[in-house]
Amino acid sequence: MKKQTKQPGKPWKPVSRAHGKLAKTCLTQTEKLLLQAKARSAGMSESEWLRAAVKQRVVVARLTPGEATFVRHLIRLWHYVRQLRQLAPGPGSAELESACQGAETEINHLLMYLDGDDRESQHE
Repeated sequence: MKKQTKQPGKPWKPVSRAHGKLAKTCLTQTEKLLLQAKARSAGMSESEWLRAAVKQRVVVARLTPGEATFVRHLIRLWHYVRQLRQLAPGPGSAELESACQGAETEINHLLMYLDGDDRESQHE
């Protein structure tokens, strides 16, 4: 008969004592210090503070489905304008070039607006 040896490592915990699922995240040094300061001021551990923050926080989608569709259409339009500018070189195409450049500028302006953080106040 083989002699059973003890398994190396930490013994398994019973199901009733097991921890929940782990969630790993990467933080910058500044974010880590901010987390530590907020947890300390609340008198909690970092894990407790994060769990409480997750339970209380309301998450809103960055873009609504309609806005996401709008962004896709703007990007497609931007690509069409770029192709049009490349297909129409020549001396008589200065007006077309100017119109395409204006359209590109306007599309970029709209995309920058949708990418801005000032929209957060509209959702909260």
